[in-house]
Amino acid sequence: MWMRGLLSEKTFVLMAFLLLPFDTLILAAEPNREGRSELERLTALEAKIDNLDKRLDSELRAADMRVQGLTESSDRAFNLVYMFGAVGSFLGGGALVLSWTQRRQSHKDYEHERRFYEERVLQNRTDYEQERKFYETRVLDLEQRQHVSQDHTLDLSQKSADREASFAQQQLDLGSKFLLKSDDLLSKQIDSIEKLGGVIQVVRDTFELQLEREREQKDIQREVSQANRLIAGLVEDSEKRYEEVCEVILEFKAHSRMRWTRLVKQEEVILSRARTSFETIFRSVLDERRKDKPHKFALVHQLLGVSAYYANDVDAATKYLEAAHEMYAEMGDGRPEDLYPRAFCSHFLGLIEKNWRHVERPVEANLTAAIHHLEEANLLLKDSPDEFLTPLTLAEVLSYLEHGRTQARALIDDKISQFQQLRRSPKGLNDNQRTLLGRAYLLRGNLDFINGDFDAAREYYEKADKEDKQRHFAWLSIALATDPKSTTKRRNWFDKGLQSLEGSGALKKRETVVRVMVLAWALMASHEIGDKAREERYLQEFKDAESDACIVGRREPLFFCPLTKQQVNFKQLNDNIMQRLR
Repeated sequence: MWMRGLLSEKTFVLMAFLLLPFDTLILAAEPNREGRSELERLTALEAKIDNLDKRLDSELRAADMRVQGLTESSDRAFNLVYMFGAVGSFLGGGALVLSWTQRRQSHKDYEHERRFYEERVLQNRTDYEQERKFYETRVLDLEQRQHVSQDHTLDLSQKSADREASFAQQQLDLGSKFLLKSDDLLSKQIDSIEKLGGVIQVVRDTFELQLEREREQKDIQREVSQANRLIAGLVEDSEKRYEEVCEVILEFKAHSRMRWTRLVKQEEVILSRARTSFETIFRSVLDERRKDKPHKFALVHQLLGVSAYYANDVDAATKYLEAAHEMYAEMGDGRPEDLYPRAFCSHFLGLIEKNWRHVERPVEANLTAAIHHLEEANLLLKDSPDEFLTPLTLAEVLSYLEHGRTQARALIDDKISQFQQLRRSPKGLNDNQRTLLGRAYLLRGNLDFINGDFDAAREYYEKADKEDKQRHFAWLSIALATDPKSTTKRRNWFDKGLQSLEGSGALKKRETVVRVMVLAWALMASHEIGDKAREERYLQEFKDAESDACIVGRREPLFFCPLTKQQVNFKQLNDNIMQRLR
């Protein structure tokens, strides 16, 4: 029992030793990886062994207390514990061998590292000695250069001192000379100061003038700003007036040439206002509108020109129509909608040349210019089957020239043939075309009247009587072509023609050239029928009309003479009528 207890005690000690923390043993055997010295490692190991002894004593005392409570189960576990003890002893021996091997390798590493550091220290010392030798050599060289530089600097300083001494001597010489002339200089300075006072006064006056000018400039700038605002307002007003004129005048763009001759009073007033307003529009605004919308601008000018023509404002009519004619020629795009406005420009320019003579040239020159414009209009309208007015007007102008009457006769006969073909068509002739056919017969009769063939002329006048609703010119022409021996018949035709003329309103026409021609017919007819009261009245009106037949803008009006069938001025017309009245 005692033996078992002793064995149990030894076994327990062995187990306690085996059960010590394995990491403690490993730490004891672990090599120092941080390069500590061998003495430090041995000292640490001894300290750890002392700690183990102390812990072992404490564990033994605790084991004695636990052994007393062990039962028989300890015996059965002894063999197993013994086995574990043997294994632990083997492992402990292996750990000690491993620890010795690691310490040996650590010592070798330490020796190798020490040699490496010693060699490195030796190499650093060698490098230091070489570097020191290099810098010492460099410092010696630098000191030598500094000595050379100092010598050169001293040399330069000596030369500079010499130059300064020379300069000082020159200054002394100049000072001596200056002192010798100081009196002259002083007197001149006094004069200069007096003059400077005058200059200062001039400068002061100049500054005052400049200040006054700046004040005036500010006033001018203020006035310019106000003027600019005023001009901007006027330009805006001009733009509005232009649009208003366009709105008014374009209402008449659908008017035919026949419709223009029948304007009512209110329309004449509206057109007069439009022309007046157009004349007040700024040129810059007009130029801008011409650039933006040239076709509309040209059309407005064409309509203003036609309205001015029927208001006897021949200068304005010429200006507007020529401007429109020029613009259409410049554009030259030949738009279909521009065909009639272009043709109307040439047509009315032809009428102006026919009815208003340039005072500087003969009537024949005006008629030639009229033919040119009317031929141009006729060419533009050549593809219009219903166009008769321009060709008949051209034939009328040709009939006034002796060398143009053959062409006029052929042109009138051709148009009469076209009228007859149109009459036979299902469409027939409208009222305007019948009026124009009557005019064609009158023109054809006038050609025979000029040639002295009064019977042939009378036949065409009678055909005109059947076509034209306003028959007064046809009846008066028939009366004039009737044999003077047929007094009653001739008188009846003049009477009918005069009554129709008075009832037509032609005597109140605003167009001077038309109204004077109508007065000539009325005066001659009243004389032929022996109505003295009418004759006196129309004679007075005819004389009063002379004031309207004056020269306007270097143009003289021309009138159709019923007796000669020619374009004449007022004096020539008056002479012919007065001779007839005798």
